[in-house]
Amino acid sequence: MRWLLLAAGLAAAATVTITATVIGAYLYVAPGLPPAETIRDIPLQIPLRIFSRDGLLIEEVGERRRILITYDDLPQHVIDAFVAAEDRRFFEHPGVDYQGILRAGLLLLKTGEISGGGSTLTQQLARDYFLSREQVFTRKLREAFLAYKIEQEFSKQEIMALFLNKMFFGQRAYGVAAAAQVYFGKNLADINIAEAATLAGVLPAPSSYNPVRSPANALMRRSYVLGRMHTLDFIGAADYEEATNFAMESSLHGTANELGAPYVAEMVRREMLDRYGEATYSAGFKVVTTLDSRMQRAATYSLRNGLLEFTRRRGYRGVVASATADLAFDPDVLLTPYAEWPEELQVELSNYNSPASLVVAIVTELNDDNSADIVLQNGETAVLPWHGISWAKPFVDWQTTGPAPETVSDVLQVGDFIYVMPITIGGYALTQLPEAQSAFVSVDPSDGAITSLAGGYDFSISKFNRVTQAIRQPGSSFKPFIYAAALNAGNTLATIVLDAPVVINSAALERLWRPINYSGRFYGAQRVRRGLVKSMNLLSVRLLLNKTGVGNTVRFLAPFGFNDSALPRNGSLALGG
Repeated sequence: MRWLLLAAGLAAAATVTITATVIGAYLYVAPGLPPAETIRDIPLQIPLRIFSRDGLLIEEVGERRRILITYDDLPQHVIDAFVAAEDRRFFEHPGVDYQGILRAGLLLLKTGEISGGGSTLTQQLARDYFLSREQVFTRKLREAFLAYKIEQEFSKQEIMALFLNKMFFGQRAYGVAAAAQVYFGKNLADINIAEAATLAGVLPAPSSYNPVRSPANALMRRSYVLGRMHTLDFIGAADYEEATNFAMESSLHGTANELGAPYVAEMVRREMLDRYGEATYSAGFKVVTTLDSRMQRAATYSLRNGLLEFTRRRGYRGVVASATADLAFDPDVLLTPYAEWPEELQVELSNYNSPASLVVAIVTELNDDNSADIVLQNGETAVLPWHGISWAKPFVDWQTTGPAPETVSDVLQVGDFIYVMPITIGGYALTQLPEAQSAFVSVDPSDGAITSLAGGYDFSISKFNRVTQAIRQPGSSFKPFIYAAALNAGNTLATIVLDAPVVINSAALERLWRPINYSGRFYGAQRVRRGLVKSMNLLSVRLLLNKTGVGNTVRFLAPFGFNDSALPRNGSLALGG
């Protein structure tokens, strides 16, 4: 009986001591603990995202890649993978795994070392939002108490979503949804069990367990996570075996843009930067443009095809380079399988830029039917038929071409690096990078909304936007503004203006200026209405100079957004400068 009383007394004393210790520890660290609810007010760095008006992603701009998700967006096997890897009792404990804390404390007493183990998902969330990663015991205490406060403020589902949105997965990917895009090029909903286990395995050390940079380490971690999932009955034997045997395939993927409009994306980025400064890249702005995806795709296709057709009509300027002449490779090497080529040759082929829909290939053999065997940059083989080569008359100058080729050897040789493009009937055709440039813009006349815009052949080649940055004469398309200014000044469509020769000696024009009508004729006295309908040059100049005045016209144009300094203060304004 005495021993029972003694044991009870010791237990009571231990309970009092532990309680007093916990209370004392809490009173010691409590003044420095932030309120848990402030997590809601801490903004995550989210990149600028730009969309078309029908909701397609055009571009994502920012240092950190992050796609915010809710708990409902998480597939169950993703939740299971992180619970198995990081905190098997996540849905049971109150934020702190007391067994883990006890183990860390015992290790401290035994070895004097601070262990990084024992942290729950909630503790890791507290650390990443509010604390440092410094391995000191007071930080562990603050982490534990803060985790408990977080559990009182948020549901388990909210904590899981906060955790998987916050954490760093390497390669600029913050949050599990961004990580799925970066490593697998998939939306989070589409990753399988093996891929979910890979992402869960990355989390403790993104630089060491990165599936792209360290596939062996990532495979080891994936096996560990899958084993834990199987042990905890999150997956059955069949799923475990299938996931274990799933090939570790990972590569870096850019943002999954759904609509190609890089010139518009750059316009948006510049305007947002002017308005909001560096917050543009991290404040999570979502910009919806007026672009129509169908019209934008048509504009891009039309512009590129038009330039390719133009450059074909001007003749073939020649191959990009030659592996045999320029790089001194034996042509017999090209007859061997791609996998057996010298590494330098493979690297040389893969390093060429492939703008727009063009691909660089190397000619490996010329055939009797005037076709050519080629190897593409990805190592695949293809055949270049004669109908894809026969257009290539040699370029002489911009107005002259040489004779049409009669055989494939008139155009190509083994070892040539060339540009090719896929064609609608299958296969590839010889092409070349256009030297000319173009631009395209379409505007909805009902509200002025830009529905499509392409500022050049390919943004990766030239970022100069020829729609907004090129200064060129608008020509007769400017005349409606001249006539609108005249009507605003009191003229009417019935006002009579003389369509007769105009001769102006002006220092601003640097010469004797004698505009003429397109027809070369003069039409005498005409109503303003007819001058606009027939786009008469001379009548327009006289209307500007004699009826409205250059100054009045320039002032009238100001609200339309024209650059005042770019408007000429003379008669040429009537003809678009």
